Amino acid sequence: MWIKDDEFIRSRVPMTKFETRVLSLALLDVKEGDVLLDIGAGTGSISIQARKLGAKVISIEKDREAVEVLKGI
Repeated sequence: MWIKDDEFIRSRVPMTKFETRVLSLALLDVKEGDVLLDIGAGTGSISIQARKLGAKVISIEKDREAVEVLKGI
């Protein structure tokens, strides 16, 4: 269920690493029906993982390169 780091498209865009992503979403107890706002989405690793857990996700990113990475997902 948890996505490994090497499964994400990155380019040079920073990404929340696996351990931090898992711990953060587990502590937030993200589950089906939740709504998560991901400000500074970067590669979208938090957004994508939260979506896999059943949350509705709204992602915001201002960095053009990061937006291009997100579009490729």
